[in-house]
Amino acid sequence: MVFRALDVLSRRAALSTAITFAVAFAAPIVLRHYPDSWKPAIQDEFSYLLGAETFLRGRLTNPPHPMARHFESPHVLQRPTYQSKYPPANALFIAAGWKLGGAPAAGILLSYAFMCASIAWMLRAYIGRLLGFSLAVALALRLADSDWATTYWGGAVAAGAGALVLGAAARLLRVGSIAAARGVTRNAIVLAIGLLLLANSRPYEGLWLSVPVMLVLGVDLWRRRHDAGRMMLRRAIAPFVVVMALGGAAMAAYNDAVTGNWMEMPYTTYTRLRGSIPLFATEVSSPSAPHADSAKAKNAPTALAQRRAWSPRGAAVYVYFLTTLILFFVPAVALVPFLLLPLVTRDRLTRVALLAIGGTVLGMALTIWHLPHYAAPATAAILAVYGACLHLLGKLRVGGRRVGPPLVAGMLIAFALTVPWNIALSLAKGGLPPGWPTHREIIADSLARRGKSVVFVHYARTHPSTDEWVYNSADIDASPVVWAHDLGPEANAELLRYYRDRLPWIVEVDQEFGPFPVRPYVGADSAQAGGHP
Repeated sequence: MVFRALDVLSRRAALSTAITFAVAFAAPIVLRHYPDSWKPAIQDEFSYLLGAETFLRGRLTNPPHPMARHFESPHVLQRPTYQSKYPPANALFIAAGWKLGGAPAAGILLSYAFMCASIAWMLRAYIGRLLGFSLAVALALRLADSDWATTYWGGAVAAGAGALVLGAAARLLRVGSIAAARGVTRNAIVLAIGLLLLANSRPYEGLWLSVPVMLVLGVDLWRRRHDAGRMMLRRAIAPFVVVMALGGAAMAAYNDAVTGNWMEMPYTTYTRLRGSIPLFATEVSSPSAPHADSAKAKNAPTALAQRRAWSPRGAAVYVYFLTTLILFFVPAVALVPFLLLPLVTRDRLTRVALLAIGGTVLGMALTIWHLPHYAAPATAAILAVYGACLHLLGKLRVGGRRVGPPLVAGMLIAFALTVPWNIALSLAKGGLPPGWPTHREIIADSLARRGKSVVFVHYARTHPSTDEWVYNSADIDASPVVWAHDLGPEANAELLRYYRDRLPWIVEVDQEFGPFPVRPYVGADSAQAGGHP
């Protein structure tokens, strides 16, 4: 009954894509992830929110603060301007959702829905309308409780961009004659948009995915010796170049606004000014680094990762990561179709997806840090290959009977069973004490009711360096509560003189769940700063 309804709905491409979008948007909320209750906890999340708030205020970046050294935080530029170091695509989605939905978390729902809808559109070209629609909906349910759908950490935007690139490339490769040329211009524009989104979300991994796909498209175009080839040049190349040029100009303008150099990305500036943590296996850690990047907890893992990078053990660690990456997308009980992988490589589009996966895997092998959202651009390619295996499994016959369709249905149901499992886990987590992000928010709300405040954060030696409290809004001076590092009496006095109209406080930060005692700050010049006795 369910698959019959899916079959009817999948006959209209726009409708099935819209339904996938709606399911993906609603699924995290069904799993009790309400946008008004999401709290950033990871350093990257605060950085993305800074970018989103900046865009929401109608600015590309913020002027540097005169007291910037008190506000140094991981993944945030303080000089030459005050802005997130990350490419802007994820922050733009958060800002759009914030504007439309009234909460920044709505932007994460928007990006997750965009990802799933883009994958549904892509899979339609690779494995057909019914199976593509069904697998996209199954994926939307599968990942609804993941970091990609419930945190500001990112991943979904790059995954959706990769789907646009692969989906547009597949449709352009299938154009064999003028009669079949419907939508060439549209797909060329979608291809350009996908490439630009990759460049502004996960540029490094996106490049490794895009190069083999674009090479295949280039070779295909070069081999055309008939009217369809000339038509492709006329209808595809021109709009593709125009969109890419406009996007490149926008990127250059953003880089210039943030870094003062139209050719230098904020990420590059941050790495140049503050990069003590290596990105590639061949790099060596800087012996000295600013406050935020000299985190003690990261030094040992970084050195260990460098030693392992080109060793047999390092290769084994990377293979383990790739295995967990597959399991992130596909439940363990639904991995059986991958056994048919050697048989699906005869399909041209499947080979394109495999090339995209291979490029991404190779590029990531050169880096030290590996997390699922780093490989986000290859999400659609992995699903395309898995879908091709499912499609072949659906043709299986035993003794003249078609046993394939029930097996495919079982694989997709395994995805759907993720939902009740995640609900049970979510309910089980309900008894955990609130973490430090909740305490930080409670402290900020309480102090804001007392008047404008500045809070010095003092970390105990046992405090995890990944739990950074010092993050501020895009307009620091207009914030009810300003968070600053406890840099000692003399340096703190400098900030207190600047904020003479604010009440000074200090919070002691130790373990994750508190308590976090807050008391009036008493130090040099505190009386002139308006401090309490």
